[in-house]
Amino acid sequence: MQIVRVFAGDDGESHFEDVTPEEMVEIAKRLGEGDIQLNARQAPSFSDYHTAPRRQYVLHLLGTAEYETADGSKRQLVPG
Repeated sequence: MQIVRVFAGDDGESHFEDVTPEEMVEIAKRLGEGDIQLNARQAPSFSDYHTAPRRQYVLHLLGTAEYETADGSKRQLVPG
């Protein structure tokens, strides 16, 4: 299972961090209750660099998505 965190570092820029399933369990315990939003995009699609409007957890159910952080690092995320 691929679990990747994108976060803003002390430098204010976005970075990737690999998260273990055990770490994700601890993160999930702190989520609390809230709304769930489902979103689908037609392929191919592109979203320019932007600051997320809120904390988001993304589960890829179908297809592949590529994310890029401020330093140019890229990750392809697949279902699972």
